[in-house]
Amino acid sequence: MQAKNWIGADKFYHCMAMCEAASLGEKAAAIAGIAGEVRELNQHYRHGDPKEECDADRAANAAGLRAGRAGQACAAAVEYARVIPKGLCDRVHAEWISRWKPLRGCCKFVRQEPCRGAQGMPEENRGVQQMKTVLAILLGALMATRCTSFGGDMIVRVSGSVPISGSAGKSGEQCELGMVSAETGEQSSTRNIPADFSTTMLVVAGPQPKHYYFVAECGDGRKFRSDTVTVSSRSSYSRNFNLGTLVENVP
Repeated sequence: MQAKNWIGADKFYHCMAMCEAASLGEKAAAIAGIAGEVRELNQHYRHGDPKEECDADRAANAAGLRAGRAGQACAAAVEYARVIPKGLCDRVHAEWISRWKPLRGCCKFVRQEPCRGAQGMPEENRGVQQMKTVLAILLGALMATRCTSFGGDMIVRVSGSVPISGSAGKSGEQCELGMVSAETGEQSSTRNIPADFSTTMLVVAGPQPKHYYFVAECGDGRKFRSDTVTVSSRSSYSRNFNLGTLVENVP
């Protein structure tokens, strides 16, 4: 019974470690992308501070490196702890703690108490350890459900084009791109975009699919919109949409 309980708790720790690592990786990648966009805009308009561009570049690179290293470390730590022979348990656990301690924010749900060796648990601690195991399993059921059933902030990257015609469009006219809920009609974040655009937006996404479309309003009062897209947190923390050419929406 103890072995079965421990396996259940181990699956819980594995789930949460992967959940945390994936979330950290996606958000860091999104930060890197946004920092890169800021740098590109500064260069495009030619009145950005060179030091700010340099700082944005370094921030983007550092965010990407942190994401990759944290994800790899979490995966390696979990697998390492699961496959070791019991005779090496205590020594490997101590090595794991010393090596991955800086990543505890990411790997905080990975097993961090000394694992049982070949001799088993000390008799006087058996009841306490059994209680901890049961609590871990109960908490694991809750948190593993949270891993797949609750949503959060999702980075959505959208690209496409607005058919602005005439000399105004050629001179770099900007439009305002908004994200609209197809169910409620509520508009969330907006961005200023050129006729050919690629930009990021933030949307709160849960496990149930939500439907959105994008609208662009340009300086001459003309409005354009995209087809409806579906966003859900079940498959990813980020999503890319190529909207193609937005269609004029005549009132």
